[in-house]
Amino acid sequence: MYKFLNLIVLVAGFGAAIYGFVSVFGPSGSHAKQQHQSDNKIIASKPVGMPAGRLGIGVTATSQQIAGWDIDIRPDGMGLPEGSGSVEDGEKLYEVQCAHCHGTFGEGEGRWPIIAGGAGTLTATGEERPLKTIGSYWPYASTLWDYIRRAMPFTAPLSLSADETYAITAYVLHLNDLVEYDFVLSKNNFSAIKLPNQDNFYMDDRPDTNNTACMSDCRDSNSIRVTSAIAGLTPVAHFRAGADSPAATHSGEDPTQLSVVATGSIEGEHGEAAADLDSKETLMVTGEKVYKANCAVCHQVNGEGVGATFPALKDNDLVLGDVAAHIDVILNGKPGTAMVGFGRFSDHEFAAVVTYQRNAWGNQAEVDLVTAAQVAAQR
Repeated sequence: MYKFLNLIVLVAGFGAAIYGFVSVFGPSGSHAKQQHQSDNKIIASKPVGMPAGRLGIGVTATSQQIAGWDIDIRPDGMGLPEGSGSVEDGEKLYEVQCAHCHGTFGEGEGRWPIIAGGAGTLTATGEERPLKTIGSYWPYASTLWDYIRRAMPFTAPLSLSADETYAITAYVLHLNDLVEYDFVLSKNNFSAIKLPNQDNFYMDDRPDTNNTACMSDCRDSNSIRVTSAIAGLTPVAHFRAGADSPAATHSGEDPTQLSVVATGSIEGEHGEAAADLDSKETLMVTGEKVYKANCAVCHQVNGEGVGATFPALKDNDLVLGDVAAHIDVILNGKPGTAMVGFGRFSDHEFAAVVTYQRNAWGNQAEVDLVTAAQVAAQR
């Protein structure tokens, strides 16, 4: 392939050289005259009718190609496809596709977002906190429809038909007491749906400002390794322990303390370096933190998982079996499932979480300790 490309470049360069030689020394006259003719040839080589500023590279996208990308839905419903779905049908689909993460009634499972309830909580103060859900906070139903079609279900995005998306959207609206159980949502009546908090959203007309950074005595960012439960889904900066909100931990733990793992040595209460990083005690402490920050959202803190989608790690044959296979699944993920790879872990974090899984929840693997060197050798 590279030899072929080199040949093309060589031929192109040789052709350019010949063209320049003829332009300067050819029989047509002076260099100035030939330069003018050369410029005319260059201009004439552009496609006829090409607007100024266009390079003429590529081809015009067809309407079919544009339609493949143009799938966004406006608040007024423009962009919605033909179709319809009832609350009743949506309930059946929701139970199969959504409930294992968002709960039977939209209350959220584990750390997955709560999508129903929270009416009247946005002005809560003191110990109470606003519960931001689709019914209490979101401004438009179009966002709900669009998000379900693009990203849901989590394990198979873009797999729902238009009718199924209408049905699930209708059921989620019903969970928020916005439509009756006999309601059927369609393109024709979509614009009639108005969410309670719509009027509290408005165009921000404040002027742009430029503030001088005022942070000082900040910790060296290179010494911190930040991980999240699922990148982009549950931003750790928004977590508050015990808060009853979509970004909260329902177990009452503070994930900001679970998701920051220093890449340097582990220090004790008095700042002294901890014992050997490969000791089982150290690996179990670090492994629990890594697990709760990255794995518990699917496999649960107790390791019992959520149905077949997020299998239990307690008494799991893979976890109790061959170490190399165990490392491989966490490192590379498992195609066709929700399991993604976690190659971003440091070797120590990786060894720690594998060791933790092989010992936690009563697990008694024959090989119960994995070192950073073993992980590094398998990368």
